[in-house]
Amino acid sequence: MATRAHQQYAREVEIAGLPAPVLLRDNPRARRLILKIDPVSGKAVLTRPPQASIKDAIAFAQTKRAWIAEQLAQVPTTRPFTHGATFPFRGKHLSINHVGGRRPTQIITDPLMDGPQLQVGGAPEHVTRRVMDWLRDEARKALVEKVSLYTEKLGVSYNRVQVRDTRSRWGSCTADGKLSFSWRLVLAPQSVLDYVAAHECTHLVYLNHSREFWATLDSIFPGRIDDENWLRNNGASLFRWGH
Repeated sequence: MATRAHQQYAREVEIAGLPAPVLLRDNPRARRLILKIDPVSGKAVLTRPPQASIKDAIAFAQTKRAWIAEQLAQVPTTRPFTHGATFPFRGKHLSINHVGGRRPTQIITDPLMDGPQLQVGGAPEHVTRRVMDWLRDEARKALVEKVSLYTEKLGVSYNRVQVRDTRSRWGSCTADGKLSFSWRLVLAPQSVLDYVAAHECTHLVYLNHSREFWATLDSIFPGRIDDENWLRNNGASLFRWGH
């Protein structure tokens, strides 16, 4: 748990000419002013180091008004998982059919249906949570399968696989072999999830992005450029789901 000295404090500040306030976050470990768009909240976030005053931070944000406005305009509209909604899932689309009762969350296919459906039981107000729980489980199963495949190819072992709702990374690898992934990868095409799994497994061999790392990754996952480009161009859209 973080100590009080390392906690981040945030407040919203109005910037003239912007349609929404900027979230000003104080971080005692930051070394400079950093401006980003949070893909989950859809807000502009300005991180302030101790040496910068609030006045300095606001002045900096004002010089970036055009950039902030342009980026905010590109933030996808959030979409909850509700009855009737259609969402991407491993390269196809599922429509949510809330049927109530104690029925399990599962994919239903029928020639009479207009595409596969995700059947969801329970109370209407719990549909979003049930769908997200199901997606997390599906993401974990898919990622464990792919991690097992690529670690076998590489001749290495891993500690464990974690699935989270990460904001800044699709995956990560620690020195002790713990792999962490965003559950939202299950919303992307299957090859994209495969690529991220292969990428992080390669970090079990090289905990860097050296020339040797990329050569090893290419040996177990050729054709990665298309998946990298997909994430770069479409990754932000995955964060609109479930809010």
